[in-house]
Amino acid sequence: MNLGSSALKNAGHKVYMLHSEEKWQIDREIYSGELVLPPLFDRRSYSDPSQLPVSLQKVRTFVKDFNIDVLHVQGWPRTSALSQLISELPVVATTHVALCPNSSRYMWKERSVCDRSIGAGCFTTGNMKCGCGYLGNGRPYSVPAFLRSMYEDNLFRRTLAKCACIIAPSGWIKRRLSADGFDKSMVTVLQPPIAGLEDDSFEKQDRVETPDVPVILYVGRLTDFKGPDQVLRASSMIKQNHVVWMIGEGPTKANLEELAESLGIASRVKFLGSMNPEEINKYRRVSTVVAVPSLWPDNFPMVGPEAMLVRKPVVAYNVGGISEWLSDGETGRLIPAKDVTAFASALEQIISDPAMAKQMGDRALEKASQWSPEKHGARLEKIYESAISIKMIGDKSC
Repeated sequence: MNLGSSALKNAGHKVYMLHSEEKWQIDREIYSGELVLPPLFDRRSYSDPSQLPVSLQKVRTFVKDFNIDVLHVQGWPRTSALSQLISELPVVATTHVALCPNSSRYMWKERSVCDRSIGAGCFTTGNMKCGCGYLGNGRPYSVPAFLRSMYEDNLFRRTLAKCACIIAPSGWIKRRLSADGFDKSMVTVLQPPIAGLEDDSFEKQDRVETPDVPVILYVGRLTDFKGPDQVLRASSMIKQNHVVWMIGEGPTKANLEELAESLGIASRVKFLGSMNPEEINKYRRVSTVVAVPSLWPDNFPMVGPEAMLVRKPVVAYNVGGISEWLSDGETGRLIPAKDVTAFASALEQIISDPAMAKQMGDRALEKASQWSPEKHGARLEKIYESAISIKMIGDKSC
């Protein structure tokens, strides 16, 4: 978000931030101002509805005072608020994940991607048979809660369809939106911007010590659908000496530590906890290969492209939009989902061949250049112009 906003600011635009975090400090060098309205983003059914009209009036005043031309929604406000804002000014919305009552398009019981169209089957088949209906921490919804989620998802999708333009970070999400009834012409594919950190951004003594053996790096939340267990299982199949670094926290951490013990690989696995982007980059730069074992349909997981930006090959499961940024055999390897044996083979092939790893890394950097903040900002400008035109003259093509 900051990278795109920075590119717009550098192009001469004023960018304002509307958000819900009372303690969040915006970058004053990027944003011209901010408006903090927690009630606008509180989508819980039991939240105080009386605060919503007050928040909406503050938004209207903010828009008028600063002559705001277009609203770009990335963190979803309450559906009723979004509906009113859409009727008052041009709205562009980014759908970072595919829409569904489960908010993930992931069947927890089968540990696989859901490609079904949204409808009654979400409950009769998805929830009752395939394990749909889990929170990000793995806790299940109750039946009433899932039915409520279906109702709210339907209402939200109908509201979203009234936006001037929808941005999808991958072609996979655009296809899913189309299959669920959205007009293709209003959906534009635009990958997120990425930017690297300079080599001299850390003092020499703060750099991570380079191990004597290859490093397989995992960065992400330690939860089921991100597939961190797949990295450990793959490691147990690799004969080449190596270490595994796991960066992140999550509800499955204890289970993963137990799994490493049971697989006999605990001595080569380090759980490094959560880190800020600068710290992650230190470990990324001295790794050999980055593993992205997502089982749910990740569309543009930043950990992959960010690794490519520092010349690191990536091994990932071919789910969601990953094949749109990772070229099999060129910038890394794409493996059929849940084929952990093939995943292990791909990792071992790369860590056993430094020349191959370097060649893939060089190609990865070349490809990553297409996601620069400057190019992203230029695309955003055109999308905003289209949104304003749609609002003014009713042209339905974004």
